Formats: sequence, structure tokens, C-alpha cells
Amino acid sequence: MAYQITVKKLRRHIQRYEWRLERVDGGFLTVVKTGRSLSRKWAKKSALRAMECERRRLAV
Repeated sequence: MAYQITVKKLRRHIQRYEWRLERVDGGFLTVVKTGRSLSRKWAKKSALRAMECERRRLAV
């Protein structure tokens, strides 16, 4: 499982950071969750929190 953070810009100014959590299923990438944040720090925290929730969900 991995997360990816992308930057959305408008006229060279950063608008927001978008993150997505991906999982590999049989050689294919599956997007598990997505989200938006105003800062890179909060995008990373949100992605890590979503990854932890997904790990717990798969363990049950």
C-alpha cells in the first residue's frame, strides 16, 4: 500500500494538495481513498491516517 501526493496549481500558485491511497491487487493499482488538503503536511498526515485505517480494516 502506498500514497501519492500531487499539487494542484492555478496560474503558478499552489491551490491545494491532493492525495490518494493505492493498493496493488493482482498486479493492478487500485485507488482506495482520495482527499484534499491545504498544506503538504496535512495531506501527508491524512494519507497516513487513511493507510492505517485501511490496514486495520483488512486485518479484521
